[in-house]
Amino acid sequence: MLKKLMVLLIAFVFFIVTSPNQQTSAQSIFPDTKGHWAEEAIDYLYQKNIVRGLPNGEFGINEKIKRKDAAVMIAQARGLDTTTVSSQNPFNDVKPGSYYYNAVIAAVNAGYLNGYPGGEFEPNGELTREEMSKILVVAYDLKNQGGPVFSDVLVNSWSYNYIQTLISNKITSGISNTKFGPLNHISRSEFAMMLARAEDEQFRNQDVNIVEVTFDSISEEADYVIKNYSPKFYEILKSVAKDKGKTTTQLITEWKQQELFGTINTSVHEITHAYQTKDFNSFKNGVYYNNYNHFVNNQKYVVSHQKEKIYPSSLMGKTIPTSLQTFRWKTYVSPDADELMASIQNGAYGILIEYEAYYIGDQAAYDSYGYLKSLPYNRSKWLNYYTSLDGTAYYEFTYFILNYLKYAKTNKPDVYNYIMADKRFKTAFKNVYTNYKSLVEKSHPARINEMISDLSKMDITAKYKEPYLYINGSGMAPYVDDALLNVKNELKKPEYQNILSQLLK
Repeated sequence: MLKKLMVLLIAFVFFIVTSPNQQTSAQSIFPDTKGHWAEEAIDYLYQKNIVRGLPNGEFGINEKIKRKDAAVMIAQARGLDTTTVSSQNPFNDVKPGSYYYNAVIAAVNAGYLNGYPGGEFEPNGELTREEMSKILVVAYDLKNQGGPVFSDVLVNSWSYNYIQTLISNKITSGISNTKFGPLNHISRSEFAMMLARAEDEQFRNQDVNIVEVTFDSISEEADYVIKNYSPKFYEILKSVAKDKGKTTTQLITEWKQQELFGTINTSVHEITHAYQTKDFNSFKNGVYYNNYNHFVNNQKYVVSHQKEKIYPSSLMGKTIPTSLQTFRWKTYVSPDADELMASIQNGAYGILIEYEAYYIGDQAAYDSYGYLKSLPYNRSKWLNYYTSLDGTAYYEFTYFILNYLKYAKTNKPDVYNYIMADKRFKTAFKNVYTNYKSLVEKSHPARINEMISDLSKMDITAKYKEPYLYINGSGMAPYVDDALLNVKNELKKPEYQNILSQLLK
């Protein structure tokens, strides 16, 4: 009799944990889900044979869901064949014979999940909210309905469209009114709720309330944009702020312009100079050196020179004919320029730091497009963003440096040889030149086409006629004069191209 009761008890427990049933939410299947906000969703999925509990009989509402269990659930929900998996195992940490093996392979083959570099799946890794977004969007072939997205989901992130798709289909909400928490790990109950909403629209009756982030000043807004959209350059701002005992917002305020797109370029440019000139002087083996900190491969790269080995840029600048005197010529290399300017005192080395600062400022402005797209449409902001993609400094400072060396080759051969033998100068130049060239000649044209396409999707008329971008009939363009056009042609001449090829070796 006792043996019979034990068999019945085991069968009862097995029924509770593994068998679908028709119980209602009033008779919760799992003891820890009773009265929980995801109770009905979990019961619904259990009845559809999609979810199961833990060995202790509970669902584990507060436990973070493992990637292996997410694979099991989604494979079951989408009816994937988990009995005959024909694909070879691409993962060294997913063992054949494990309860999740076939489900993982099937879900990966279906494109719902991915592995990691090195041939690992990390089955015991905890699923993130952005990973959850991709799983559900791909598995249920959901279409992006557009609309607002939380402020911590960046437009240029891989998960942006997946998250926006879930939000627009009322399948997910945020961890607050302003945050989605893409990298937060998702609990088993949260994943069950999202899965139920994807399965059945009756669970999608919630309104997603997204509150826009507001700022008290342009400087505060610029700080937010640089931090979130150009994080590698934000490290420069943080470094300078720490040295000066200020906040990054306070630094930006010193260089604030009237518009956000303009403030980003200018403030990043000027703050970069503080980074470049830290620890400017050094003394080694009886010789004084001037040092500039450049930013190569996302880290500090020091280039040093002896001042007496170079000549002031104004000697070269005064030889530039009027037809090639661009609007930055007077400020940086002309005889009338401030003699304390680094670009005057330190010759090609000083010109190079201006070159780099312009590149970093322009790149940070370019990176901010994702933020522009997150704002309510405003024609003025879009045109200001376009003009902030200036890029003219690329041609000017390439010319200034090459012309400096061209002049030195003829008139100051010792200076020419000194610079050309400086491998660190050449490395820093190559880094700025190649990145800036790509930004101006490839990324900018692609971005203009992207802007026109994105505006068209908003039923806004936009067209480009160099150098003007027209939006709803009104256009703006960066400042371009005849001298700049002449410089572009000048740079094509063999004497400049030969020097350039030597620098890039």
